[in-house]
Amino acid sequence: MSWSTRQLAEIAGTTVRAVRHYHAIGLLAEPERAPNGYKLYGTEHLLRLTRIRRLAELGMPLNQIAALEETEKPGDSLRVLDQELGERIARLELLQGELGTLLQGQSETDGLQRFAADLSDSDRALILVYSRIYSPNVMRSIQNLVTQYPRDASDREFDDLPPSADERTRARLVDELTPKILGVLESNPWLSDVLNDAPLGRAYAREIFQATWHDLYNAAQIDVMERVLRRRRS
Repeated sequence: MSWSTRQLAEIAGTTVRAVRHYHAIGLLAEPERAPNGYKLYGTEHLLRLTRIRRLAELGMPLNQIAALEETEKPGDSLRVLDQELGERIARLELLQGELGTLLQGQSETDGLQRFAADLSDSDRALILVYSRIYSPNVMRSIQNLVTQYPRDASDREFDDLPPSADERTRARLVDELTPKILGVLESNPWLSDVLNDAPLGRAYAREIFQATWHDLYNAAQIDVMERVLRRRRS
């Protein structure tokens, strides 16, 4: 599945003008074009655009975002940004104290990455896509779900499963993952209706999910998960 510039901007929560600007300054790679000349964006562009926006929203200038990938020590730039954010937060906390207002459960600027720190790169990328197609309420539920079910050896084996995994390995992994995954689904019935709470619409969210799922996971991983879900329906 691919998206137009307008669709990509809509999913990422930005504007077509911003996407074109990121192209112009070399921050976002140009995608392939269809025979009619229209740009065709994929999952990698959505993930890249979402990360650009998150860093920009945290206060990092666009030229620093570009330099972040070129430097041998990207952590230096992030530490500077972290220090600036810390100083900004300290000032805001002083104002908050003077006003006598305490807001519970806030300061979740980068909560998504924090709660997903133990996940695989593919899982984190998928959750990043979730944040663009699901409502804040759903994302909070997903956060609670991830923290409620710690990962084990079978999860890590699934993360490392190569596309060439043999049938014996796949079947064994299906047996190990099935009771846990089906248990999660049975204990959390809201997961069956998660697409109903998609701001962009159920059909659109389903298309985005299916496209990114096949881009982020290899054939063996998808085969294992499809077998697990088939057991649920049987």
